[in-house]
Amino acid sequence: MLPAHVEAVEWIGERFRLVDILAEGCRGAKWQPGAKLKIDIGDGMRRTYTPIAINAKSGRVRILAYIHGQSPASQWASAIAVGDNTYTSVPRSSLDLNELSSAVVFFGDETSFGEAKTLQLHLGSDFSACCVFEIRQPQQVEAVVERLELANITLVQIREDRSHLGEIARRLRKALADLSTQHLVLTGNGRSIQAVRAALQANNATEIEYLVKAYWTPEKTLKD
Repeated sequence: MLPAHVEAVEWIGERFRLVDILAEGCRGAKWQPGAKLKIDIGDGMRRTYTPIAINAKSGRVRILAYIHGQSPASQWASAIAVGDNTYTSVPRSSLDLNELSSAVVFFGDETSFGEAKTLQLHLGSDFSACCVFEIRQPQQVEAVVERLELANITLVQIREDRSHLGEIARRLRKALADLSTQHLVLTGNGRSIQAVRAALQANNATEIEYLVKAYWTPEKTLKD
């Protein structure tokens, strides 16, 4: 872990913060879209984030932090301010988006918006990325979608009986057909990923090429 300090903080609604950090660990780093970065959040704890972008020359890295509940990461994101000192790792491989070079369908939740933006930046205007998110608070999320200028977005509100996951599987299947692609990226809640993947495998005759990264699972610590 190497020294870093916070350069900019922007509130997006009540639940999200866009944070720019100047990090020695990112200066000169060979960053690939989808890489992960560990950040010291205090009291000896570290959490992993997906950088939206990294400037290797300056070491400036941008992350989107989601504030949910009273977890240590949420408390850190709620209190963070310009000038705060911290530590980060160097960027490391996580979800390799570089291997994607055609149209892509993407699934995630509130923890996945940074990854979705990175994917769209990576693909550029040449290829489309259709994104489907399961979300709890539409108004909060719509502000993030607008601020990050995310395109081709579908928001599906979470239902406690998990019946919304069937709708998500249908929407993902349709998006794969519309884009004539086999590439599907699954991120976010590990249980939702399992349910959606099972539904797709049970009802889709065409082959799907999965790229999967669970960021968290209910009642468990956030995954690396």
